[in-house]
Amino acid sequence: MYTFFPGEQYIRHHYVELFYPPVPGFMVLLMGILLGLLVVLDFIGPTKIWNFIVPLGEASLFMYAFHLVIIQYVFLPLGKISYNTRYLMYYLALMGTMLGIGLILRKIRKIPAYKKLPHPVRWIFG
Repeated sequence: MYTFFPGEQYIRHHYVELFYPPVPGFMVLLMGILLGLLVVLDFIGPTKIWNFIVPLGEASLFMYAFHLVIIQYVFLPLGKISYNTRYLMYYLALMGTMLGIGLILRKIRKIPAYKKLPHPVRWIFG
């Protein structure tokens, strides 16, 4: 439904506004994804399979700032990227890079000298 009837969407500063106005196609897609995830998560349960995304949450402020910089200075100069295989490859590359940085930051936080850094620096890096 979302593909065939996406509804009117606003574009502000080169970003498509997905959540406003809340078009019916997007809402149906989102509800289907969330309900599907609930079933899958109930089936899988709390296992170690989710540990691969933990580094993103441990340094969430840094990840947020990092992805904004990458979008602004790497992806926007490439021009418009439609939702296709190339978009998926860029997305996977960005997520892989962010996970790698998260793992590096995890190791850096274990170094004793890290605890001596000023609090704002430690706050940004998790």
